[in-house]
Amino acid sequence: MNRLLTVLFLIIFTLFSANAENVKIIHINDTHSHLDSTKVDDVSTGGMAKAATVIKQLKAENPDALLLHAGDAVQGTIYYNMFKGRSDADVLNPLGFDAMAIGNHEFDDGDAQLASFIGMLNFPVISANIIPAKGNVLDGKFSPYIIKNGIGIIGVTTVKKTKHSSSPSAEINFKDEAKSVQKYVNELKAQGINKIIVLSHEGYKNDIELAKKVTDIDIIVGGDSHTLLGEFKDAAGPYPTVAENKNGDKVCIVQAWEHGKVVGFLIADFDGGKIRACGGKPYLTAVEDDKQTAEIVSKYSSQVQTLKNSVAGVAEEEIIHRRTPAGADPYSGSEVVPIVAQSFFEASKRADFSIQNAGGIRMSIPKGDITVDDVYTMLPFSNTIFEIELYGREVKELLEDQIQSIIDKGSKGGFPYSYGLRYSINGKKPYGERVTDIEIKDKKTGKWMAVQADKLYVAATNSFLAKGKDGYMVFPKVIKARNAGTDTGLGYAETFIEFLQRHKTIKKLPKEEYPIKSYIAP
Repeated sequence: MNRLLTVLFLIIFTLFSANAENVKIIHINDTHSHLDSTKVDDVSTGGMAKAATVIKQLKAENPDALLLHAGDAVQGTIYYNMFKGRSDADVLNPLGFDAMAIGNHEFDDGDAQLASFIGMLNFPVISANIIPAKGNVLDGKFSPYIIKNGIGIIGVTTVKKTKHSSSPSAEINFKDEAKSVQKYVNELKAQGINKIIVLSHEGYKNDIELAKKVTDIDIIVGGDSHTLLGEFKDAAGPYPTVAENKNGDKVCIVQAWEHGKVVGFLIADFDGGKIRACGGKPYLTAVEDDKQTAEIVSKYSSQVQTLKNSVAGVAEEEIIHRRTPAGADPYSGSEVVPIVAQSFFEASKRADFSIQNAGGIRMSIPKGDITVDDVYTMLPFSNTIFEIELYGREVKELLEDQIQSIIDKGSKGGFPYSYGLRYSINGKKPYGERVTDIEIKDKKTGKWMAVQADKLYVAATNSFLAKGKDGYMVFPKVIKARNAGTDTGLGYAETFIEFLQRHKTIKKLPKEEYPIKSYIAP
């Protein structure tokens, strides 16, 4: 009897295994025109030449694997400022992508620029919830989904950020993300497609929520939140993260950090059209450059070097940088940092004010020409601009924390400068009483008004501070608690270059615009 059961089990297992199939996916996201590598913990990683090495190796070992990009291919470095997607397209095209989702930053320079970029690509671009008006330059340029090897791949784009923090025209209609995905899931199911991937650009946490709202999806390959998953020190979750769709079936969710620093590789086992198990890993791209890709990048990097010697703007006077005021005169602090903060403020479509730490600026600005290379010397870090929602009471807490951090650590690098926000500092007072008379400049009227404790404001800052560095712990606290942070993807040096190009000339802020109204050192 036991022998008969064993034979029956083997027959059933064989039949079950015969029905099993696996889908392999190689994926990246949020490359943001980062064609060059960078240092992470003193290891050179990221950049498209290194990412290409990993992609090509994985593709050689898994020729049937899909290759997907989850959006935000452009915007964030001087490569985009100069070449408007041409350099990105030339690097991506030879790798053989099967599809790319439209990210919010693909709209940063409007409909026509996105249409131009799509025209540069030799692979399909998809989004199910973006509907251009008839006759718009984007009409017919992309589709809601593709079918590849019997697998449906649906694109979806974050609505709120794209509408409010980017530059789509009024001719672009945005539909609800989950409802749009469900619409095309139903369409694919009606065609007999029973394996469905969502190529999403709406963030890791939103992808988990999306899974719950939609039936019959199996895999979400995500982007937008620059989320690191897997067995890394700072990972936000497991790779893959397993959730459930509206049917109660498994959904495997993955994302691959940012800037080509990681290439994701997912293996999903299907049985009867449903996922039985999924695995794989994200590969850190601390590898040798792919020669073909490196040659393409070098053609553009030589032009970038020439640009660095060009003049971005002119300083009408010497603009001094000091980390803190030199004595009781509040205006004797940094004259440079508030202007950098002003460039953040102007670049952000949502910001009520901007804030920048003194230590993020590395030089004064002499009178005369300011070259692009001067800007990279002054702002040497690979930071991006974050938009973070804060209540007025949290603005107060943030500023108080900075003075406390200076007292505790003896470092003045975290000293806060701002644009559109001004305040008085008395470092001799106890915590909670050091920063007073906090005012914000109303964008519409130009009048200065007292910050209200229970009113929500949007701050523009840099990604270093958004992580809580230099004592700015209020930022990560509210981001975690309320999902209140948005990485705009705009490089902070590149933003200042564009600010200079737009204004032509700069000088120090007038006293009424200067952030520090009165100052007593701790």
